[in-house]
Amino acid sequence: MNIKKIFLISVFSLLIVLLLPAVTACSNGGGATKTLKIGACEPLTGPPSIVGTIYVHGFQMAIDEVNDQGGLKIGNDTYMVELIAEDNAGNPDGAATAATKLIHQDGVKFIFGDTADWDTPAVWKVASEAGDVMFIHAWLNVPASIGGTSDVGPDKPLMIRLHPAWAESLDKPTSYLAENYPDVETCGISCLDFADFDVFGPLCETEFPKYGLKV
Repeated sequence: MNIKKIFLISVFSLLIVLLLPAVTACSNGGGATKTLKIGACEPLTGPPSIVGTIYVHGFQMAIDEVNDQGGLKIGNDTYMVELIAEDNAGNPDGAATAATKLIHQDGVKFIFGDTADWDTPAVWKVASEAGDVMFIHAWLNVPASIGGTSDVGPDKPLMIRLHPAWAESLDKPTSYLAENYPDVETCGISCLDFADFDVFGPLCETEFPKYGLKV
């Protein structure tokens, strides 16, 4: 199953279950054609923009496919999906501002954000206070023990995480390395150079020794 199919199944199946009344509607036979607005709170400028832009394009491709197939049919109603992307500039203040606009001005009921853990709390604060559903797709999701903040829990009933955290997925490549290259004792880490990416260092320093490796 490719990434696009996984995205469609995981996201839009959840939207069907959690669907809230749409903002606009018009008569269409026995049912109605409605608009479902989804917000994307992403870094579209600055160093992280290459990642945020990729996510927005991916969201739009998936939404276009759903709309081309006639939208989401719930009972007698049909929901056409509209994506509204807002630049959060890759920092918490920008994330809060972008989320506020998407939710209170654009009227989205579902919001994607952010690509990074350090922006997630700001988006979640705005979304949770408004009763919006927030889909986490942060590419770090590091444990709370080393500063992570963007994980689901009983206190976050409207927060949904779409993929494994780095700490959860690091086991496979590291165990493969240890099993197939037993002579390797030291590993180097190469990371992008912008704010908060140093979380990879503590994460690897915590996990690698479990396999007899040092960073």
